[in-house]
Amino acid sequence: AGTLLVNGSSALGSSPVRVTETGTLGGTGTVEGATTIDTGGTLAAGSDGVGSLTFTGDLTLGAGSTTTFQLQSTSEFTSINLTGGRVIYGGALVFNLVNYVASAGNEFTVFSLIEGATESGHFLSVQVGSSSLTSAAGVWSGNHEGVAYQFTEATRLFSVEPVPEPSTYALLGLGVIGMLVALRRRKLGSSLN
Repeated sequence: AGTLLVNGSSALGSSPVRVTETGTLGGTGTVEGATTIDTGGTLAAGSDGVGSLTFTGDLTLGAGSTTTFQLQSTSEFTSINLTGGRVIYGGALVFNLVNYVASAGNEFTVFSLIEGATESGHFLSVQVGSSSLTSAAGVWSGNHEGVAYQFTEATRLFSVEPVPEPSTYALLGLGVIGMLVALRRRKLGSSLN
């Protein structure tokens, strides 16, 4: 139980790190040893809603773990850098929006794989604020407070998707009606010949 904040170089050296039950690992420094976030454990990169936590060994996010990121703007958000090793996705992924004003096209690279780092596994759930996203082959998407969000495991990108205005749907409906009328006229014209 408790919180371990790693800021700067890790005093842990290359020793393995295991976060269990109600423990939390966070900060903006570097963790050198293989790290496992077990059931009930939380990985919360950054400090005060900004910055990256770097791992130079393997990172395993267990099935019952929670990984959280904070998003304030496209220049102020938390992220994880993995240098070399491998990240195994698992557990819950939570995006906390802190005074964030969504804009279509915004993208956040929340996991950066550097120097040959690799990834595997899948998250069991992805949440934006209080809203759950749904998965289709590792692409999580859904809405939160009228804004469409997407997280793609393969690209490690969290993005804001454009949401069509109601007028777009109205124009689409008029277009479909126009096409149906044109088809009907064509059929009536060909049956008269």
